[in-house]
Amino acid sequence: PQATMSEFSLYGHETATLEAHVEGAGVAIVLRDRGGWGEHHVDDEARSALGGQHTLHFEPESLRQASALIPEGAPLRFADERGLGLPAVYDAILSRDVATYMALSERLAKSFPTVKSISLKNTHQQTKSLGVQLEDGAFVAATAMSEGLLRFLAFAAVPYLAPAALLLVEEPENGLHSARIRYVVAMLREISKTTQVVVATHSPFVVEELEPGEVTLLGRDAEKGTEAATLTDNVLEGARAKALALRK
Repeated sequence: PQATMSEFSLYGHETATLEAHVEGAGVAIVLRDRGGWGEHHVDDEARSALGGQHTLHFEPESLRQASALIPEGAPLRFADERGLGLPAVYDAILSRDVATYMALSERLAKSFPTVKSISLKNTHQQTKSLGVQLEDGAFVAATAMSEGLLRFLAFAAVPYLAPAALLLVEEPENGLHSARIRYVVAMLREISKTTQVVVATHSPFVVEELEPGEVTLLGRDAEKGTEAATLTDNVLEGARAKALALRK
């Protein structure tokens, strides 16, 4: 995009828009109608104009589900913003790049010492489910995994999704231990070298990992509506102190 403009309204019966002005093209609108807490909607024209985008708000129930496989050569992406299709993403990574799959499995084992490796199971001919093999030989299916382990698996796969111009991540801290939040933020920062990353968070643990220039505070005033302000060093230090106190 040549330039972007964002307007966020966070309450029911309001609308949030992301407007992208694309060089040599028109204007694309990504619209979210919050009347009744509706879903994100990105039409094909907007997706094309933005150069592709991923919106992620991982939910355990979606991450646990078995999923249809991604066809060979098709872009790697989740089926929806909640992480539906996680097993299919890992299956595609395995079939396209075994070394990457093994590296992801090793990274998981380092972060969760009782876990030995990632495991994929056939539920039907064209459907797979995700699980992990433990060091003691036991198998844990996604339906029995902790939320933190599921979300970690989902975020670990994000760098290998189809290239996109924009990555929108909502509350990456949910369900994750503070030490693993550090890994997720580091991963998002690495992605930001080639992709515009926008994160919405309520967590001091996330803010602790950021620089003042990377953070915008959003608030709502009864008269002025939604207001945005840049983060000051003092506020950042306060967030870091709060995060430190929560760790004790």
